[in-house]
Amino acid sequence: MVLSSHLPARPVVIGLIYFVVAAATIATTRFGGGVAWIWVANAFLVAELQLRPRRQWRSSLVACGIASFLATATMGTGPLAALPFMVINLAESVIGALLLRHLSPSARPLETLGGVFAFIFSVGIVAPLGTAPFAAATIVSFVPEMDFTANLLRWFAGHALGALAFTPLFVFILNGDLKRWVRSLTAASATEAVLVLGSILAISLVVFSQDRLPLLFLPALPLTVALFRIGAFGGSLGVVIIGVVGAVSMAQGYTPVYFIGAADGDRFQFLQFYVAVLVLISLPVAADLSQRTALLGRLRESEGRYRLLAEHSSDIVLNLDIDGRMRFVSKSVETLGGYSPDRMIGQKASEFVHPDDRGLVVGAHAAAFSAPGQTHIIEHRVLAADESVVWVEASIQAIVDENGEPQGLVSALRDINHRRGREQELVRQASTDPLTGLLNRRGFFSGVDAALRSHPDAPRACFALFDIDHFKRVNDSHGHSAGDHVLEEFARIARLIVRDGDLVGRLGGEEFGILLKGASFDHAVMVCDRLRTTLASQLIRSPDGNAIWVTVSAGVVSIEPRMTREQLYRRADEALYRAKAGGRNQIGLAA
Repeated sequence: MVLSSHLPARPVVIGLIYFVVAAATIATTRFGGGVAWIWVANAFLVAELQLRPRRQWRSSLVACGIASFLATATMGTGPLAALPFMVINLAESVIGALLLRHLSPSARPLETLGGVFAFIFSVGIVAPLGTAPFAAATIVSFVPEMDFTANLLRWFAGHALGALAFTPLFVFILNGDLKRWVRSLTAASATEAVLVLGSILAISLVVFSQDRLPLLFLPALPLTVALFRIGAFGGSLGVVIIGVVGAVSMAQGYTPVYFIGAADGDRFQFLQFYVAVLVLISLPVAADLSQRTALLGRLRESEGRYRLLAEHSSDIVLNLDIDGRMRFVSKSVETLGGYSPDRMIGQKASEFVHPDDRGLVVGAHAAAFSAPGQTHIIEHRVLAADESVVWVEASIQAIVDENGEPQGLVSALRDINHRRGREQELVRQASTDPLTGLLNRRGFFSGVDAALRSHPDAPRACFALFDIDHFKRVNDSHGHSAGDHVLEEFARIARLIVRDGDLVGRLGGEEFGILLKGASFDHAVMVCDRLRTTLASQLIRSPDGNAIWVTVSAGVVSIEPRMTREQLYRRADEALYRAKAGGRNQIGLAA
Protein backbone atom coordinates (compact mmCIF):
# COMPACT_ATOMS: atom_id res chain seq x y z
CA MET A 1 0.00 0.00 0.00
CA VAL A 2 1.55 3.28 -1.14
CA LEU A 3 -0.45 6.50 -0.77
CA SER A 4 0.72 9.25 -3.11
CA SER A 5 1.31 12.54 -1.30
CA HIS A 6 -0.10 14.35 -4.36
CA LEU A 7 -3.56 12.78 -4.17
CA PRO A 8 -6.23 15.07 -2.64
CA ALA A 9 -7.84 12.01 -1.02
CA ARG A 10 -4.70 11.01 0.86
CA PRO A 11 -5.53 12.91 4.11
CA VAL A 12 -9.00 11.37 4.06
CA VAL A 13 -7.57 7.86 3.72
CA ILE A 14 -4.98 8.53 6.43
CA GLY A 15 -7.66 9.84 8.78
CA LEU A 16 -9.95 6.89 8.07
CA ILE A 17 -7.21 4.37 8.83
CA TYR A 18 -6.34 6.21 12.04
CA PHE A 19 -10.02 6.19 13.12
CA VAL A 20 -10.46 2.46 12.44
CA VAL A 21 -7.28 1.53 14.33
CA ALA A 22 -8.08 3.86 17.25
CA ALA A 23 -11.69 2.75 17.55
CA ALA A 24 -10.75 -0.93 17.44
CA THR A 25 -8.08 -0.44 20.10
CA ILE A 26 -10.44 1.44 22.43
CA ALA A 27 -13.18 -1.14 21.98
CA THR A 28 -10.97 -4.13 22.75
CA THR A 29 -8.36 -2.94 25.29
CA ARG A 30 -10.09 -0.33 27.48
CA PHE A 31 -10.65 -2.27 30.69
CA GLY A 32 -12.20 -0.66 33.75
CA GLY A 33 -13.09 2.66 32.13
CA GLY A 34 -9.59 4.11 32.04
CA VAL A 35 -7.24 4.66 29.14
CA ALA A 36 -6.66 1.85 26.62
CA TRP A 37 -4.13 -0.77 27.60
CA ILE A 38 -2.54 -0.64 24.14
CA TRP A 39 -2.57 2.14 21.56
CA VAL A 40 -1.70 1.44 17.92
CA ALA A 41 -3.09 4.52 16.15
CA ASN A 42 -0.15 6.77 17.06
CA ALA A 43 2.25 4.20 15.58
CA PHE A 44 0.46 4.69 12.25
CA LEU A 45 0.72 8.50 12.54
CA VAL A 46 4.42 8.38 13.50
CA ALA A 47 5.11 6.20 10.44
CA GLU A 48 3.22 8.69 8.25
CA LEU A 49 5.15 11.67 9.65
CA GLN A 50 8.48 9.85 9.40
CA LEU A 51 8.01 9.21 5.69
CA ARG A 52 6.76 12.66 4.66
CA PRO A 53 8.49 16.08 4.52
CA ARG A 54 7.63 18.36 7.43
CA ARG A 55 5.89 20.83 5.10
CA GLN A 56 3.30 18.09 4.35
CA TRP A 57 2.58 17.18 7.98
CA ARG A 58 -0.32 19.60 8.45
CA SER A 59 -2.90 17.70 6.38
CA SER A 60 -2.06 14.39 8.04
CA LEU A 61 -2.19 15.92 11.54
CA VAL A 62 -5.57 17.55 10.84
CA ALA A 63 -7.04 14.32 9.45
CA CYS A 64 -5.71 12.18 12.31
CA GLY A 65 -6.78 14.80 14.87
CA ILE A 66 -10.34 14.61 13.65
CA ALA A 67 -10.17 10.81 13.62
CA SER A 68 -8.83 10.76 17.18
CA PHE A 69 -11.61 13.06 18.37
CA LEU A 70 -14.31 10.94 16.74
CA ALA A 71 -12.91 7.63 18.01
CA THR A 72 -12.60 8.87 21.62
CA ALA A 73 -15.97 10.60 21.50
CA THR A 74 -17.86 7.58 20.18
CA MET A 75 -15.93 4.66 21.68
CA GLY A 76 -14.18 6.16 24.70
CA THR A 77 -14.69 8.81 27.35
CA GLY A 78 -17.08 11.02 25.37
CA PRO A 79 -16.90 14.31 23.43
CA LEU A 80 -15.64 16.49 26.31
CA ALA A 81 -12.57 14.39 26.95
CA ALA A 82 -12.04 13.69 23.24
CA LEU A 83 -10.59 17.16 22.56
CA PRO A 84 -7.72 17.06 25.11
CA PHE A 85 -6.96 13.43 24.17
CA MET A 86 -6.79 14.50 20.53
CA VAL A 87 -4.20 17.16 21.39
CA ILE A 88 -2.23 14.72 23.55
CA ASN A 89 -2.17 12.03 20.84
CA LEU A 90 -1.05 14.50 18.18
CA ALA A 91 1.62 15.94 20.49
CA GLU A 92 2.95 12.47 21.27
CA SER A 93 3.25 11.60 17.58
CA VAL A 94 4.91 14.92 16.69
CA ILE A 95 7.38 14.70 19.59
CA GLY A 96 8.37 11.15 18.65
CA ALA A 97 8.74 11.94 14.93
CA LEU A 98 10.73 15.15 15.50
CA LEU A 99 13.06 13.61 18.06
CA LEU A 100 13.63 10.57 15.86
CA ARG A 101 14.55 12.79 12.90
CA HIS A 102 16.90 14.77 15.10
CA LEU A 103 18.67 11.70 16.48
CA SER A 104 18.66 9.75 13.20
CA PRO A 105 18.31 11.95 10.10
CA SER A 106 18.38 8.92 7.81
CA ALA A 107 15.28 8.28 5.71
CA ARG A 108 15.37 4.65 6.92
CA PRO A 109 16.40 4.80 10.60
CA LEU A 110 15.19 1.27 11.37
CA GLU A 111 17.82 -0.20 9.03
CA THR A 112 20.74 0.80 11.28
CA LEU A 113 21.50 -0.08 14.90
CA GLY A 114 21.87 3.59 15.79
CA GLY A 115 18.54 4.36 14.17
CA VAL A 116 16.83 1.53 16.06
CA PHE A 117 18.09 2.79 19.40
CA ALA A 118 17.04 6.33 18.43
CA PHE A 119 13.58 4.97 17.54
CA ILE A 120 13.22 3.11 20.83
CA PHE A 121 14.36 6.16 22.81
CA SER A 122 12.26 8.79 21.02
CA VAL A 123 9.10 6.96 19.98
CA GLY A 124 9.05 4.19 22.60
CA ILE A 125 10.19 6.12 25.68
CA VAL A 126 10.35 9.93 25.49
CA ALA A 127 7.11 10.62 23.56
CA PRO A 128 4.75 8.34 25.57
CA LEU A 129 6.45 9.22 28.86
CA GLY A 130 6.13 12.94 28.15
CA THR A 131 2.39 12.74 27.41
CA ALA A 132 1.42 10.14 30.04
CA PRO A 133 0.98 12.67 32.91
CA PHE A 134 -1.35 14.83 30.80
CA ALA A 135 -3.38 11.81 29.70
CA ALA A 136 -3.70 10.52 33.29
CA ALA A 137 -4.72 13.97 34.50
CA THR A 138 -7.34 14.20 31.74
CA ILE A 139 -8.95 10.84 32.50
CA VAL A 140 -8.98 11.60 36.24
CA SER A 141 -10.60 15.00 35.67
CA PHE A 142 -13.44 13.42 33.71
CA VAL A 143 -13.66 10.19 35.71
CA PRO A 144 -12.63 11.12 39.28
CA GLU A 145 -12.72 7.58 40.60
CA MET A 146 -9.86 6.62 38.28
CA ASP A 147 -6.38 6.28 39.80
CA PHE A 148 -3.86 8.80 38.40
CA THR A 149 -0.74 6.63 38.78
CA ALA A 150 -2.35 3.51 37.36
CA ASN A 151 -3.56 5.37 34.26
CA LEU A 152 -0.20 7.12 33.85
CA LEU A 153 1.58 3.75 33.81
CA ARG A 154 -1.10 2.21 31.61
CA TRP A 155 -0.85 5.05 29.07
CA PHE A 156 2.94 4.87 28.96
CA ALA A 157 3.05 1.08 28.66
CA GLY A 158 0.22 0.86 26.11
CA HIS A 159 1.47 3.69 23.87
CA ALA A 160 5.12 2.57 24.10
CA LEU A 161 4.19 -1.00 23.19
CA GLY A 162 1.96 0.09 20.35
CA ALA A 163 4.66 2.36 18.92
CA LEU A 164 7.44 -0.20 19.22
CA ALA A 165 5.41 -3.12 17.86
CA PHE A 166 3.47 -1.50 15.04
CA THR A 167 5.48 1.50 13.75
CA PRO A 168 8.00 -0.67 11.83
CA LEU A 169 5.13 -2.57 10.19
CA PHE A 170 3.33 0.64 9.18
CA VAL A 171 6.56 2.14 7.83
CA PHE A 172 7.13 -0.99 5.78
CA ILE A 173 3.62 -0.74 4.32
CA LEU A 174 3.45 3.02 3.75
CA ASN A 175 6.84 3.41 2.02
CA GLY A 176 6.05 0.71 -0.52
CA ASP A 177 8.46 -1.93 0.79
CA LEU A 178 5.59 -4.42 1.17
CA LYS A 179 4.58 -3.97 -2.45
CA ARG A 180 8.17 -4.32 -3.65
CA TRP A 181 8.69 -7.36 -1.44
CA VAL A 182 5.58 -9.06 -2.84
CA ARG A 183 6.69 -8.34 -6.41
CA SER A 184 10.14 -9.80 -5.73
CA LEU A 185 8.75 -13.08 -4.41
CA THR A 186 9.41 -16.22 -6.36
CA ALA A 187 7.41 -19.39 -5.90
CA ALA A 188 10.07 -20.75 -3.58
CA SER A 189 10.47 -17.58 -1.49
CA ALA A 190 6.69 -17.11 -1.26
CA THR A 191 6.29 -20.67 -0.05
CA GLU A 192 9.07 -20.14 2.48
CA ALA A 193 7.45 -16.91 3.77
CA VAL A 194 4.07 -18.61 4.15
CA LEU A 195 5.62 -21.52 6.01
CA VAL A 196 7.62 -19.31 8.35
CA LEU A 197 4.76 -16.93 9.16
CA GLY A 198 2.39 -19.89 9.37
CA SER A 199 4.68 -21.56 11.91
CA ILE A 200 4.64 -18.35 14.01
CA LEU A 201 0.84 -18.37 13.91
CA ALA A 202 0.58 -22.09 14.69
CA ILE A 203 3.04 -22.01 17.57
CA SER A 204 1.41 -18.84 18.98
CA LEU A 205 -2.00 -20.56 18.88
CA VAL A 206 -0.56 -23.54 20.74
CA VAL A 207 1.16 -21.34 23.34
CA PHE A 208 -1.75 -18.98 24.03
CA SER A 209 -4.64 -21.47 23.79
CA GLN A 210 -3.71 -23.23 27.02
CA ASP A 211 -3.16 -22.11 30.58
CA ARG A 212 -1.21 -25.00 32.04
CA LEU A 213 2.38 -24.54 30.77
CA PRO A 214 4.49 -21.32 30.51
CA LEU A 215 5.54 -21.78 26.88
CA LEU A 216 6.12 -18.13 26.01
CA PHE A 217 9.66 -18.89 24.85
CA LEU A 218 8.49 -21.06 21.93
CA PRO A 219 7.47 -18.28 19.46
CA ALA A 220 10.97 -16.82 19.67
CA LEU A 221 12.36 -19.61 17.46
CA PRO A 222 10.15 -19.09 14.37
CA LEU A 223 10.40 -15.31 14.94
CA THR A 224 14.19 -15.58 14.66
CA VAL A 225 13.80 -17.62 11.47
CA ALA A 226 11.48 -14.92 10.08
CA LEU A 227 14.07 -12.24 10.80
CA PHE A 228 16.80 -14.15 8.96
CA ARG A 229 14.73 -15.44 6.03
CA ILE A 230 12.21 -12.63 5.43
CA GLY A 231 13.90 -9.65 7.02
CA ALA A 232 12.62 -6.72 9.06
CA PHE A 233 9.11 -7.04 7.65
CA GLY A 234 8.97 -10.70 8.63
CA GLY A 235 10.10 -9.86 12.15
CA SER A 236 7.59 -7.03 12.54
CA LEU A 237 4.72 -9.08 11.14
CA GLY A 238 5.73 -11.99 13.35
CA VAL A 239 5.58 -9.82 16.48
CA VAL A 240 2.15 -8.51 15.43
CA ILE A 241 0.90 -12.08 14.88
CA ILE A 242 2.11 -13.12 18.33
CA GLY A 243 0.57 -10.01 19.95
CA VAL A 244 -2.79 -10.39 18.20
CA VAL A 245 -3.04 -14.11 18.99
CA GLY A 246 -2.12 -13.39 22.61
CA ALA A 247 -4.68 -10.60 22.92
CA VAL A 248 -7.50 -12.61 21.32
CA SER A 249 -6.73 -15.67 23.43
CA MET A 250 -6.61 -13.57 26.57
CA ALA A 251 -9.98 -12.02 25.76
CA GLN A 252 -11.40 -15.55 25.54
CA GLY A 253 -9.85 -16.52 28.86
CA TYR A 254 -6.95 -18.58 27.54
CA THR A 255 -3.42 -17.52 28.28
CA PRO A 256 -0.23 -19.14 29.61
CA VAL A 257 -0.15 -16.43 32.32
CA TYR A 258 -3.76 -16.95 33.42
CA PHE A 259 -2.61 -18.83 36.52
CA ILE A 260 -1.12 -15.67 38.05
CA GLY A 261 -4.61 -14.91 39.29
CA ALA A 262 -4.59 -11.21 38.46
CA ALA A 263 -7.22 -9.05 36.81
CA ASP A 264 -7.61 -8.89 33.04
CA GLY A 265 -5.80 -5.54 32.87
CA ASP A 266 -2.78 -6.88 34.75
CA ARG A 267 -2.59 -9.94 32.52
CA PHE A 268 -2.91 -7.73 29.48
CA GLN A 269 -0.10 -5.55 30.83
CA PHE A 270 2.10 -8.61 31.20
CA LEU A 271 1.31 -9.48 27.58
CA GLN A 272 2.42 -5.96 26.62
CA PHE A 273 5.70 -6.50 28.45
CA TYR A 274 6.21 -9.83 26.68
CA VAL A 275 5.55 -8.36 23.22
CA ALA A 276 7.78 -5.36 24.04
CA VAL A 277 10.64 -7.74 24.87
CA LEU A 278 10.16 -9.48 21.52
CA VAL A 279 10.22 -6.10 19.77
CA LEU A 280 13.36 -4.98 21.58
CA ILE A 281 15.04 -8.22 20.58
CA SER A 282 13.89 -8.33 16.97
CA LEU A 283 14.46 -4.68 15.97
CA PRO A 284 18.25 -4.58 16.60
CA VAL A 285 18.65 -8.01 15.02
CA ALA A 286 16.66 -6.89 11.96
CA ALA A 287 18.72 -3.69 11.70
CA ASP A 288 21.99 -5.57 11.97
CA LEU A 289 20.86 -8.10 9.36
CA SER A 290 19.78 -5.25 7.09
CA GLN A 291 23.18 -3.63 7.42
CA ARG A 292 24.94 -6.91 6.76
CA THR A 293 22.74 -7.59 3.73
CA ALA A 294 23.50 -4.12 2.36
CA LEU A 295 27.19 -4.61 3.10
CA LEU A 296 27.24 -7.98 1.35
CA GLY A 297 25.50 -6.39 -1.62
CA ARG A 298 28.10 -3.63 -1.79
CA LEU A 299 30.87 -6.21 -1.38
CA ARG A 300 29.50 -8.27 -4.27
CA GLU A 301 29.29 -5.16 -6.44
CA SER A 302 32.79 -4.12 -5.40
CA GLU A 303 34.17 -7.60 -6.01
CA GLY A 304 32.49 -7.67 -9.42
CA ARG A 305 34.05 -4.35 -10.37
CA TYR A 306 37.40 -5.42 -8.91
CA ARG A 307 37.45 -8.70 -10.81
CA LEU A 308 36.35 -7.01 -14.04
CA LEU A 309 39.18 -4.50 -13.76
CA ALA A 310 41.68 -7.11 -12.63
CA GLU A 311 40.86 -9.59 -15.38
CA HIS A 312 41.01 -6.94 -18.14
CA SER A 313 44.00 -5.00 -16.86
CA SER A 314 47.50 -5.43 -18.23
CA ASP A 315 48.77 -5.11 -14.65
CA ILE A 316 49.08 -8.20 -12.47
CA VAL A 317 46.82 -7.97 -9.41
CA LEU A 318 47.68 -10.11 -6.39
CA ASN A 319 45.91 -10.73 -3.10
CA LEU A 320 48.21 -12.05 -0.39
CA ASP A 321 47.33 -13.38 3.04
CA ILE A 322 49.11 -12.35 6.22
CA ASP A 323 51.89 -14.89 5.51
CA GLY A 324 52.51 -13.63 1.98
CA ARG A 325 50.77 -16.51 0.22
CA MET A 326 48.76 -15.69 -2.90
CA ARG A 327 44.97 -16.00 -2.62
CA PHE A 328 44.12 -14.36 -5.94
CA VAL A 329 46.17 -13.82 -9.11
CA SER A 330 44.77 -12.02 -12.16
CA LYS A 331 44.95 -13.61 -15.60
CA SER A 332 47.42 -11.01 -16.85
CA VAL A 333 50.16 -13.06 -15.16
CA GLU A 334 49.88 -15.46 -18.11
CA THR A 335 50.98 -12.72 -20.52
CA LEU A 336 53.58 -11.03 -18.38
CA GLY A 337 55.08 -13.98 -16.55
CA GLY A 338 53.96 -17.06 -18.43
CA TYR A 339 52.41 -18.63 -15.33
CA SER A 340 48.99 -20.20 -14.77
CA PRO A 341 47.09 -18.18 -12.11
CA ASP A 342 45.51 -21.30 -10.59
CA ARG A 343 48.91 -22.93 -10.01
CA MET A 344 50.22 -19.85 -8.22
CA ILE A 345 47.43 -19.84 -5.60
CA GLY A 346 48.78 -20.87 -2.20
CA GLN A 347 52.42 -20.20 -3.07
CA LYS A 348 54.48 -17.44 -1.51
CA ALA A 349 54.83 -14.38 -3.71
CA SER A 350 58.47 -13.99 -2.68
CA GLU A 351 59.32 -17.23 -4.50
CA PHE A 352 58.73 -15.44 -7.80
CA VAL A 353 60.92 -12.44 -6.89
CA HIS A 354 64.53 -12.18 -8.03
CA PRO A 355 66.75 -13.39 -5.13
CA ASP A 356 68.60 -10.06 -4.98
CA ASP A 357 65.31 -8.16 -4.52
CA ARG A 358 63.52 -10.41 -2.01
CA GLY A 359 64.71 -8.39 0.97
CA LEU A 360 63.34 -5.22 -0.64
CA VAL A 361 59.94 -6.84 -1.29
CA VAL A 362 59.66 -8.36 2.20
CA GLY A 363 60.53 -4.97 3.70
CA ALA A 364 57.85 -3.25 1.60
CA HIS A 365 55.26 -5.81 2.75
CA ALA A 366 56.20 -5.18 6.38
CA ALA A 367 55.96 -1.42 5.84
CA ALA A 368 52.48 -1.85 4.31
CA PHE A 369 51.32 -3.87 7.32
CA SER A 370 52.65 -1.24 9.73
CA ALA A 371 50.94 1.64 7.84
CA PRO A 372 47.69 0.16 6.44
CA GLY A 373 46.36 3.44 5.08
CA GLN A 374 49.34 4.09 2.81
CA THR A 375 50.31 2.77 -0.61
CA HIS A 376 53.93 1.64 -0.88
CA ILE A 377 55.55 1.69 -4.33
CA ILE A 378 58.77 -0.14 -5.12
CA GLU A 379 60.54 -1.37 -8.25
CA HIS A 380 61.97 -4.87 -8.31
CA ARG A 381 62.65 -7.84 -10.54
CA VAL A 382 60.51 -10.95 -10.89
CA LEU A 383 61.33 -14.29 -12.48
CA ALA A 384 59.19 -15.31 -15.44
CA ALA A 385 58.31 -18.92 -16.21
CA ASP A 386 61.00 -19.02 -18.94
CA GLU A 387 63.58 -17.89 -16.32
CA SER A 388 63.86 -14.44 -17.85
CA VAL A 389 63.92 -11.40 -15.57
CA VAL A 390 61.17 -8.79 -15.73
CA TRP A 391 61.26 -5.41 -14.01
CA VAL A 392 57.97 -4.43 -12.36
CA GLU A 393 56.63 -1.50 -10.36
CA ALA A 394 54.67 -2.82 -7.37
CA SER A 395 51.96 -0.76 -5.63
CA ILE A 396 51.30 -2.42 -2.27
CA GLN A 397 48.56 -1.70 0.27
CA ALA A 398 47.33 -3.58 3.32
CA ILE A 399 43.79 -5.00 3.60
CA VAL A 400 42.30 -4.45 7.07
CA ASP A 401 39.30 -5.86 8.93
CA GLU A 402 36.58 -3.87 10.70
CA ASN A 403 38.96 -3.27 13.62
CA GLY A 404 41.69 -1.87 11.39
CA GLU A 405 43.89 -4.95 11.80
CA PRO A 406 45.81 -6.05 8.66
CA GLN A 407 44.49 -9.26 7.13
CA GLY A 408 46.54 -9.36 3.96
CA LEU A 409 47.88 -7.32 1.06
CA VAL A 410 46.75 -6.29 -2.39
CA SER A 411 49.53 -5.62 -4.88
CA ALA A 412 49.41 -4.36 -8.46
CA LEU A 413 52.46 -5.17 -10.58
CA ARG A 414 53.12 -3.10 -13.72
CA ASP A 415 55.62 -4.14 -16.37
CA ILE A 416 58.36 -1.47 -16.54
CA ASN A 417 60.89 -3.47 -18.55
CA HIS A 418 60.68 -1.04 -21.45
CA ARG A 419 61.04 1.97 -19.17
CA ARG A 420 63.91 0.38 -17.27
CA GLY A 421 65.59 -0.42 -20.57
CA ARG A 422 65.27 3.19 -21.67
CA GLU A 423 66.60 4.41 -18.34
CA GLN A 424 69.55 2.04 -18.47
CA GLU A 425 70.29 3.10 -22.06
CA LEU A 426 70.21 6.77 -21.02
CA VAL A 427 72.55 6.01 -18.13
CA ARG A 428 74.83 4.09 -20.47
CA GLN A 429 74.86 6.94 -22.98
CA ALA A 430 75.53 9.48 -20.26
CA SER A 431 78.55 7.47 -19.04
CA THR A 432 79.93 6.19 -22.36
CA ASP A 433 82.39 7.77 -24.77
CA PRO A 434 80.63 7.75 -28.17
CA LEU A 435 83.84 7.23 -30.19
CA THR A 436 85.50 4.34 -28.38
CA GLY A 437 82.55 2.83 -26.51
CA LEU A 438 84.56 3.03 -23.28
CA LEU A 439 83.40 4.77 -20.15
CA ASN A 440 83.67 8.52 -20.38
CA ARG A 441 85.34 10.61 -17.69
CA ARG A 442 82.16 10.84 -15.60
CA GLY A 443 81.34 7.13 -15.83
CA PHE A 444 84.92 6.06 -15.15
CA PHE A 445 85.44 8.17 -12.05
CA SER A 446 82.01 7.15 -10.72
CA GLY A 447 83.32 3.58 -10.78
CA VAL A 448 86.57 4.66 -9.14
CA ASP A 449 84.66 6.44 -6.37
CA ALA A 450 82.52 3.36 -5.76
CA ALA A 451 85.65 1.21 -5.49
CA LEU A 452 87.24 3.62 -3.04
CA ARG A 453 84.08 3.64 -0.89
CA SER A 454 83.67 -0.13 -0.86
CA HIS A 455 87.02 -0.81 0.86
CA PRO A 456 88.26 2.48 2.28
CA ASP A 457 90.55 0.92 4.89
CA ALA A 458 92.03 -2.01 2.97
CA PRO A 459 91.79 -1.38 -0.77
CA ARG A 460 93.43 -3.79 -3.19
CA ALA A 461 93.49 -2.14 -6.59
CA CYS A 462 95.74 -0.11 -8.87
CA PHE A 463 95.12 2.86 -11.12
CA ALA A 464 96.91 3.53 -14.42
CA LEU A 465 96.82 6.72 -16.49
CA PHE A 466 97.70 6.30 -20.21
CA ASP A 467 98.52 8.96 -22.79
CA ILE A 468 99.26 8.24 -26.48
CA ASP A 469 102.64 9.62 -27.47
CA HIS A 470 102.83 12.39 -30.09
CA PHE A 471 99.13 12.12 -30.79
CA LYS A 472 99.01 15.67 -32.20
CA ARG A 473 101.54 14.61 -34.81
CA VAL A 474 99.20 11.80 -35.93
CA ASN A 475 96.32 14.26 -36.39
CA ASP A 476 98.51 16.76 -38.22
CA SER A 477 100.09 14.16 -40.52
CA HIS A 478 97.15 11.85 -41.26
CA GLY A 479 94.03 13.84 -40.29
CA HIS A 480 91.59 13.64 -37.45
CA SER A 481 89.89 10.56 -38.83
CA ALA A 482 93.16 8.70 -38.56
CA GLY A 483 93.56 9.99 -34.99
CA ASP A 484 90.08 8.70 -34.16
CA HIS A 485 91.04 5.33 -35.58
CA VAL A 486 94.11 5.24 -33.31
CA LEU A 487 91.93 5.95 -30.26
CA GLU A 488 89.52 3.18 -31.26
CA GLU A 489 92.40 0.74 -31.69
CA PHE A 490 93.78 1.55 -28.22
CA ALA A 491 90.32 0.96 -26.74
CA ARG A 492 90.05 -2.42 -28.53
CA ILE A 493 93.44 -3.61 -27.27
CA ALA A 494 92.71 -2.39 -23.72
CA ARG A 495 89.48 -4.39 -23.61
CA LEU A 496 91.30 -7.53 -24.71
CA ILE A 497 94.04 -7.26 -22.09
CA VAL A 498 92.16 -6.25 -18.91
CA ARG A 499 89.71 -8.51 -17.07
CA ASP A 500 85.91 -8.16 -17.24
CA GLY A 501 85.66 -6.60 -13.80
CA ASP A 502 88.25 -3.91 -14.48
CA LEU A 503 87.32 -0.40 -15.63
CA VAL A 504 88.64 1.27 -18.78
CA GLY A 505 87.69 4.83 -19.66
CA ARG A 506 88.60 7.64 -22.01
CA LEU A 507 89.23 10.66 -19.81
CA GLY A 508 89.58 13.17 -22.60
CA GLY A 509 91.54 13.59 -25.85
CA GLU A 510 94.21 10.88 -26.01
CA GLU A 511 94.18 10.27 -22.23
CA PHE A 512 92.81 6.96 -20.84
CA GLY A 513 92.38 5.52 -17.36
CA ILE A 514 92.36 1.89 -16.19
CA LEU A 515 91.26 0.64 -12.74
CA LEU A 516 92.61 -2.83 -12.03
CA LYS A 517 90.52 -4.25 -9.20
CA GLY A 518 92.07 -6.76 -6.84
CA ALA A 519 95.46 -6.46 -8.57
CA SER A 520 98.80 -6.13 -6.81
CA PHE A 521 101.16 -3.38 -7.91
CA ASP A 522 103.47 -5.80 -9.72
CA HIS A 523 100.58 -7.43 -11.52
CA ALA A 524 99.20 -4.05 -12.54
CA VAL A 525 102.57 -2.98 -13.95
CA MET A 526 102.75 -6.23 -15.93
CA VAL A 527 99.27 -5.72 -17.42
CA CYS A 528 99.99 -2.09 -18.34
CA ASP A 529 103.29 -3.03 -19.94
CA ARG A 530 101.59 -5.72 -22.01
CA LEU A 531 99.13 -3.10 -23.24
CA ARG A 532 102.04 -0.76 -24.09
CA THR A 533 104.01 -3.36 -26.05
CA THR A 534 100.91 -4.66 -27.87
CA LEU A 535 99.99 -1.20 -29.10
CA ALA A 536 103.59 -0.45 -30.09
CA SER A 537 103.72 -3.56 -32.26
CA GLN A 538 100.34 -2.96 -33.85
CA LEU A 539 100.21 -1.65 -37.42
CA ILE A 540 97.37 0.81 -37.75
CA ARG A 541 96.13 1.83 -41.18
CA SER A 542 94.79 5.33 -41.75
CA PRO A 543 91.62 5.80 -43.85
CA ASP A 544 93.83 6.61 -46.89
CA GLY A 545 95.86 3.40 -46.39
CA ASN A 546 98.97 4.85 -44.80
CA ALA A 547 100.67 2.89 -42.02
CA ILE A 548 100.66 4.46 -38.59
CA TRP A 549 102.85 3.34 -35.69
CA VAL A 550 102.08 4.78 -32.25
CA THR A 551 103.32 4.24 -28.71
CA VAL A 552 101.82 5.00 -25.34
CA SER A 553 103.15 6.07 -21.96
CA ALA A 554 101.53 5.30 -18.58
CA GLY A 555 101.74 6.12 -14.91
CA VAL A 556 100.76 3.38 -12.41
CA VAL A 557 99.87 3.88 -8.76
CA SER A 558 98.72 1.45 -6.06
CA ILE A 559 95.64 2.64 -4.19
CA GLU A 560 96.37 3.21 -0.51
CA PRO A 561 93.93 3.31 2.45
CA ARG A 562 91.82 6.47 2.72
CA MET A 563 93.17 7.77 -0.59
CA THR A 564 90.88 10.20 -2.43
CA ARG A 565 90.25 10.28 -6.14
CA GLU A 566 92.12 13.58 -6.48
CA GLN A 567 95.18 12.12 -4.72
CA LEU A 568 95.03 9.03 -6.88
CA TYR A 569 94.87 10.97 -10.12
CA ARG A 570 97.62 13.40 -9.12
CA ARG A 571 100.09 10.63 -8.25
CA ALA A 572 99.31 8.72 -11.46
CA ASP A 573 99.71 11.93 -13.48
CA GLU A 574 103.09 12.57 -11.84
CA ALA A 575 104.23 9.04 -12.74
CA LEU A 576 102.98 9.56 -16.32
CA TYR A 577 104.92 12.82 -16.53
CA ARG A 578 108.12 11.02 -15.51
CA ALA A 579 107.50 8.38 -18.20
CA LYS A 580 107.05 11.10 -20.82
CA ALA A 581 110.17 12.92 -19.61
CA GLY A 582 112.13 9.68 -19.70
CA GLY A 583 111.64 9.26 -23.46
CA ARG A 584 108.02 8.05 -23.78
CA ASN A 585 106.82 4.49 -24.63
CA GLN A 586 107.38 3.35 -21.06
CA ILE A 587 105.62 2.85 -17.70
CA GLY A 588 106.17 5.34 -14.91
CA LEU A 589 105.75 4.08 -11.35
CA ALA A 590 104.36 6.24 -8.59
CA ALA A 591 106.76 6.86 -5.72
